[in-house]
Order: sequence, then structure tokens, then C-alpha cells
Amino acid sequence: MFEQQVRRTVEAHVGLPVGPGLVPAGRTAAAVGADAVLAIRPAEGRVAWRAAGADQAFVAGALLLLRRGDALEAVDPASGRVRWSRPLTGERPTAAAATAASGGLVILAEPGAASAFQARDGSLAWRRDLPGTSGLRLGAFGALAVLATDAGVLHGLGPGGALAWRVRGPGPALAPPVLSGGLVATLHGVGAGAALLFLDPASGERRGEVALDVRPSGAPIRFGNGLALGGLAGGEAVLILVVPGRGRRWEVGLPLGSAPLLAAAGGRLVAAGADGAVATLDAQGRIGWTLPAVGDVGAVPCLARGVVVAARAGVALLDAATGRLLAHAAGPAPARLLAGPDLGIAALDADGTLLGLAAGGHLSVL
Repeated sequence: MFEQQVRRTVEAHVGLPVGPGLVPAGRTAAAVGADAVLAIRPAEGRVAWRAAGADQAFVAGALLLLRRGDALEAVDPASGRVRWSRPLTGERPTAAAATAASGGLVILAEPGAASAFQARDGSLAWRRDLPGTSGLRLGAFGALAVLATDAGVLHGLGPGGALAWRVRGPGPALAPPVLSGGLVATLHGVGAGAALLFLDPASGERRGEVALDVRPSGAPIRFGNGLALGGLAGGEAVLILVVPGRGRRWEVGLPLGSAPLLAAAGGRLVAAGADGAVATLDAQGRIGWTLPAVGDVGAVPCLARGVVVAARAGVALLDAATGRLLAHAAGPAPARLLAGPDLGIAALDADGTLLGLAAGGHLSVL
């Protein structure tokens, strides 16, 4: 299926990664750095578009939001076309989080406020002042926006930005709220561990809380009929699946040697250690296969067309069913990875070097 070595098709430098670092748009991957924003089509070995670097970056539905100074631009990540640009308000021209919401809105969380803009032209739909809020994490579910703060307070905002409910969680918010089983799930730090809190989206009423004896290494991801999280317990990597209304369904230890980074697709959960170890599990928590550490700094793995793309002494393409090595590109370990539907791969390291990878092709250094 593949050549033994994945070939580099594009190489460029975008500066220190900003925000998500890599943003998918079909077969295009946009790399966001402090020096440049560069979109490539890795399998074709060409640059789709380029622009100046950004101070902040967020993904909101089909838009890439870029802050440069006190201005916010909404960009189509596939074409680079600027849909709109507007100044940021407030004393500190910065943002904390952004997401897309129903009604064609983009919601932006700023220190002390939340604003909704029309995605088509950037016009202001509403603004809600939330004095004293910081460390905002944001999720939108239909007409409801949920903001979680580092003080542990959750704000549910309805149409027009009206306050629908306000709930105090068990500790500081660690990740953006997500929807699971029809409930809003929020992740909070509690002492050395954490807790998942489940709320009714309409009323904010508590519908359950699950204590976790690990400090999660990332945000919960949807998997099976629940949410999967990873962390360390006694130095061992642990994966936990929590099902709304049923609590913890399973907890599995893995030989990763470090806190796991998670991805899920096609009924398979992939966990990668920060040292390059990789393992897969099914929805029942059964381990499929494991690969040992290689000593690299790892990245969140990705899955496409039955292939796991992982950071292992460079970039490794692994058969998702067996773990068999299909192809490999040696080099520095990427901090971020993307795999498109054509298995064109974008890899961005911590210093901002962007590589486009494909099975075959040519190398273009920019």
C-alpha cells in the first residue's frame, strides 16, 4: 500500500506554533505560527496560500479566527480568503476561546465577556459582560453557549446572550465543555485528581458527578457511548471511559510510560505516550496492540483510512488493526500531526518547522 519511506513534499518554517498549530480543511492543512500562516496540500506537495503570522488562533466551525494585534480576522482555511475583520474590544485586545454556534454565529470568549458575531460578515449579534471571569473554556450546543472558568463557575448563555443558568463546579475548569448523552459534561480539577460534572443543558441542573483519581492529560473525547480520558496513576498511564448516567464504565492501565494523548475513530481509541509509545483499545476497553517507547516527544495521534499516524522517531504510519508499520519518515518528532482523507500528512514541530508528507512525491523547500 505504501513505500517503505514517507517522502517529504513540502518544508517551511512558520515560527512558534500558535493556538491549535494545525487546522484541517479537507485535503488542505493550515499551519499557524507567530511568523507565518501557511496552508499546504501535503499529498500534492504544494502551498495553497500564505499570510502573516498571528498572535492567537482559534477554530470556529468552518472558520479559522486569527488575532493580529487588536484585530480579529475570520479566514477560510481551505482558500485563505478573509471573510471579515473587526477590532477586539476591551482594555486587553485578546481572546480566550471561540466556537461556532447555531444560527450562523461565532462566539468569542474574552476576559470578562462573551460576544457573538455573524459568521458571514462579523457583525455583532450580542455581547454579555461577565465581570471577573478568566481562564475561559467555551462550548456551544445549539443555541446554548457554556463558559467554564478557572474559578470553577459555569455560565449557560441562551439566545441573545441571556444568562440561562449559573452553576459552581467542583474546581477549576480544565477543558472546554462537551455534549455527551444529551448532557453537558465539564471537566474540573479537584485536588490531585479531577471530576466530570454532568448538567442538564436546559436548566443547568446537576445530573451526576464522577470522581477521577487521575489528573487528565487532555480534554475528554467522545468514544463509544461516553467520554474517554487519559492520565497517570502511580506513574502508570491510565485510560478511563465514563458514560453519562452510568459512571465509570472501565479503567485500563497501559504500558505507555507517560500521560496518554488520545484520538478516536471507527470504534477504535488510540493512545500515544509523550515518548512515542502507542496503543489501541476498543469500546469495551480491550487492548488491541501496543508499541514500545522510542524516546521522542510525542504528539496527539490521528487516524485516516484505517491508518494510525503517530510520532515515533519522526512520523510512522501504522495499520490501525494490527499496529504493523506501513511507512516511516525519519526526523525530529512533531508536536502536532494532521492526516487528510488522501493520507497527505502535515507535521509541525515545537520550533515551527512544517513538513508535508506523502508516499512518494518531491520535496519543495520554502
